[in-house]
Amino acid sequence: WPRHGADGEINGWKPEIAGDLLMRACAWEGIFDPQGHVRGRGAHLGDDGELILHRGDKVYFAGSENAGYTDPGLIGSYVYPTAPQIPRPDPDDVSSGPAEELLELLRTWHWARPTIDPMLLLGWIGAAMVGGALRWRPHVWVTGSSATGKSTLQMLLELIFDGAALHTHDATEAALRQLLKQQTLPVFFDELEAEEDNRRNKAVIKLARLASSGAVVLRGGQDHQGHEFVARSCFLFSSILLPPMLAQDR
Repeated sequence: WPRHGADGEINGWKPEIAGDLLMRACAWEGIFDPQGHVRGRGAHLGDDGELILHRGDKVYFAGSENAGYTDPGLIGSYVYPTAPQIPRPDPDDVSSGPAEELLELLRTWHWARPTIDPMLLLGWIGAAMVGGALRWRPHVWVTGSSATGKSTLQMLLELIFDGAALHTHDATEAALRQLLKQQTLPVFFDELEAEEDNRRNKAVIKLARLASSGAVVLRGGQDHQGHEFVARSCFLFSSILLPPMLAQDR
């Protein structure tokens, strides 16, 4: 929409025409309700049960005739916002070799149950990568004395997920909600220790419990508007001891 001067040269643009066309485009699209129709980075379940992976710069659709990657934006009845890129699945067929190598690495920690605990953690890693598309999301709590490798294990998981996870040592439930928003990325929470006032811990653990079955959390804001947050992440906590928990959380 160029604006021309008396000499015919372009000397600006016409925002009033651009604005009019934008409003016409909005009217053409019709009314859109963002609640429940915005999907952030992570895994999601399609209307027909297919796996959808939002990798930030691309969205992958599986299990259909048109399976493959597409650009973020309005796709069907959902908006997939563009975000920083996170790793994509290997495009080639992969043998069990990498999983076996990772399992052997996990076995180098001194687990209470050396046979089953590394296998459970390996299974959790796989579930966490597609947690948003699962009907039920598992969580892990790793406990151990000081200097037993809990933080090192968290570092390994950070490397595995390579930016496709939220990692924190100290965060409130509200902060986690606001960071996740509509994302379904896993959450690594290191050193969630028992405190004199455990209300913060209880709120974080409650958020993980809500995420197990998948929940849409609605909260009011200072702008007097309701805000929507999706709780569909797999959580991994680590601490020296388990803090006090409600029966349903334990």
